[in-house]
Amino acid sequence: QDDGEVIRLFYPPEDDSVRSLQFELNSRVINVYIWKMDSADSARRTWETLFLVEGSVLTRDMGRIKKADYCYAKVVRFGGKDQALIWQKENWVVLAKSPGFTMETEEERQILTELFDPSIRS
Repeated sequence: QDDGEVIRLFYPPEDDSVRSLQFELNSRVINVYIWKMDSADSARRTWETLFLVEGSVLTRDMGRIKKADYCYAKVVRFGGKDQALIWQKENWVVLAKSPGFTMETEEERQILTELFDPSIRS
């Protein structure tokens, strides 16, 4: 904002391909962003971008798994106060962010299972 022009950036990038949700698990709110891309390659590129952005800010713990048919990443910030989980399967990408806390393994599993269950997803 050098000349009075205000530029607003939104992260994660929101367009017609993303839906934002809030899940309440164990009285805590988790922000979830879901992309349905045109192809698995496009979804993989989106996953890579999200992983690079989430992993670039003061990470305490970071890991990822890349298989032929899916990708998974977990990023925990210093202090263990914020966490991001990123999944990609087929043409779907999911980013789950927990502001102010880290998720329990069972909460991670519940989000992953419910979001990739075809009957729930549709």
